[in-house]
Amino acid sequence: TAVQVLSFTRLYDEVTRKVGGRVADIINDSDRIILMGRALYSVANELELWGKYASSAKFAQTLLTAITEFKTDAVMPEDLNSVADKLDDGYLKSKVHDVALIYSAYNAVLANEFLDPQDNTERLAEDLLTNRLFENKTVYVDSFKSFTGQQYKIIDRILNQTDDVTFSFTAPDLDYKKIDIFSGVRKTVDRILKIAENNGVIVTEPLILTEFHYADDTMRSIESIFSDRHTEICDNGESVTICKCANIF
Repeated sequence: TAVQVLSFTRLYDEVTRKVGGRVADIINDSDRIILMGRALYSVANELELWGKYASSAKFAQTLLTAITEFKTDAVMPEDLNSVADKLDDGYLKSKVHDVALIYSAYNAVLANEFLDPQDNTERLAEDLLTNRLFENKTVYVDSFKSFTGQQYKIIDRILNQTDDVTFSFTAPDLDYKKIDIFSGVRKTVDRILKIAENNGVIVTEPLILTEFHYADDTMRSIESIFSDRHTEICDNGESVTICKCANIF
């Protein structure tokens, strides 16, 4: 039985090798600014607020930062248009309209001529719609505290193709009402459960591991402090030393 250990990035590479990639020029940060400038120029006359900034490289960079965040969270131009339609006329509506318009124009400039590595996860999600590469596979997802919107899409594709998936998270319990350092992890678990439910995947009872594997009680006590369970350190010899250094080096 073949076992593969993959990050989301390497998963994209693996799927691309199997289903074939796209032939286009791969762009970098400098290319993005140039292409954003082209996109801004193409829609300058349609912008309600920002037409006068269409030739600004600094403005192009600001928009690229925003669009990168949108892509990471799987927010598309049509999502922004949907939000704009629900807003009352005013500055915010115009702002969202302009961002959606520029975002669409930028994607159109990229189209089939250029490949942006920032879109690899989105392309992976598209490939997995028609290529059921996870069928009859056992999948383990480990060492994550949360996922991006794009990564949730991949998880949705995986759970659509196989129900033999195990997720592991670091949290002492799944009390979703509790507010502590594990709150974000619990929210992640809750979203995974909803994705599983939407795909008709039966979820087994979560297994909470409580056994410790430290050589002495001091490390166990320190871990308890970080997980906010108590604030007393067990005194057990010299297994832990706290020292002050002259500088970070």
